[in-house]
Amino acid sequence: MGGSMEGIRVTSEICAETRISDGRLGRLVAYWQARSHAGSLPIVSDIDPLDFSCAWGYICLVDVIYDGLRPCFQFRLDGSKLSATTGDWTGRFIDEINLPEYVGITLEGYNRNVSGRAPLHHLRDLVCDRMPVFYEAVVLPLQGSGGVIGRLLIGVIPGSHENLTATNSIDLLLRH
Repeated sequence: MGGSMEGIRVTSEICAETRISDGRLGRLVAYWQARSHAGSLPIVSDIDPLDFSCAWGYICLVDVIYDGLRPCFQFRLDGSKLSATTGDWTGRFIDEINLPEYVGITLEGYNRNVSGRAPLHHLRDLVCDRMPVFYEAVVLPLQGSGGVIGRLLIGVIPGSHENLTATNSIDLLLRH
């Protein structure tokens, strides 16, 4: 990695006590929850990006491809507002992106989603690859064929930690 990452780097599994600051992310999680089947994860075919216009531009769909011992992650869709700042990653594998520190923390989260089969909430306010990185995100696993995680539904809202922990947080009750 290109240096040390300093700042706030919080990842937690989404549960009843999770406080999601951005309403768009809260609605995305509620959409994901509504498509859960009897306590199991939503399946890939249950999700239609046209259904969550509240977050268009801030959504990524990442395919999970099993190649040997570890999963690989390929961007099926990279939100237009996100790609306006980082470049369009649609069609690219995460490890092809030339931001080693960012790729490292992203892969750590994606692998945690796949192995834990649980939705994650991220708060980031740090310097990564010599760039400031400020965002709140949810990463929501989707079940593919054979019961494995086949895709990640991701919402990312850029901002600062001060904005992310403001008093307008939404408390979510997850029913799974």
